[in-house]
Amino acid sequence: MNAMIDNLDAIALQETRELQLDNEALDLLLFNFLQELIYYKDSELLLLRPNKFN
Repeated sequence: MNAMIDNLDAIALQETRELQLDNEALDLLLFNFLQELIYYKDSELLLLRPNKFN
């Protein structure tokens, strides 16, 4: 089942996860980031959204 959420601010932040990824190639860094989001979504049934980037 797929769902589209148009108002991310309506989702209460209940938990924070910090990811530290390192890759010199920007495209691979993005790939690694998306892979982590998918892993947590599938393994822990979490609805995730990036909060900030440093």
